[in-house]
Amino acid sequence: MVGSYNLYWWHIKQYHQWSKLISSVRKHLVEEHTFDLIGFQECEDVSSIIHQGGLHGYDYYMGHNKPKYNPAPIAWRRSAFEKLTEPAQKVVAKDLYGLRLITYIRLRHLQSQKTVLFVNTHGPLNSCSSKMGQAWADGINGAAESGDAIIMTGDFNCARRSHAIKIVKDILPNGLDQNVDHVISNRPQVSGGTTGGYPSDHHFLYASFDVSSGEAASIEKASTTEEVLV
Repeated sequence: MVGSYNLYWWHIKQYHQWSKLISSVRKHLVEEHTFDLIGFQECEDVSSIIHQGGLHGYDYYMGHNKPKYNPAPIAWRRSAFEKLTEPAQKVVAKDLYGLRLITYIRLRHLQSQKTVLFVNTHGPLNSCSSKMGQAWADGINGAAESGDAIIMTGDFNCARRSHAIKIVKDILPNGLDQNVDHVISNRPQVSGGTTGGYPSDHHFLYASFDVSSGEAASIEKASTTEEVLV
């Protein structure tokens, strides 16, 4: 299972809603599901979220942070994956709030022995052009190796019909969208949904993908094979 959550950090901090945010993290990320991969946006201290939120058994990567960068930290469950590379990041854009990133890591999924590239982003405001989509696509392709199951989360600040997301979905056609938030993959989506993320102003997104399927597999094809889900 894969989760994506924009934590609305500046608002939480300004209005002293930390306890409400931690309660939401516990509800969505611990009590309702067990997640193999999690992408956060507007999160300036992923260590606090992991530890205070009760997310035991996870490794995580913060990446560059405020004030120069817009952070997009990631977390992965140690019992589900073997780390193949060190986590890394790449700048893909800039807006009035600073530099925008993708963060990523390549992992081996222990159950299927398939390689997974996990990517997360928090995209720029007012920049959903084909050029922006190509920057994301170049970042994904530059981090991926042949045969990787690619899973990407994020608040892209771009809706699914935008030029930018259409280019990203040429690579990662499967998954779900909630306004500007997306959980997408080049593997078939098996399940997923969204739920309110209060006190964040974003929904919480979750999905599972069949990483054992071939890159060109469809959901119909996946239903006739043994599914190994992330």
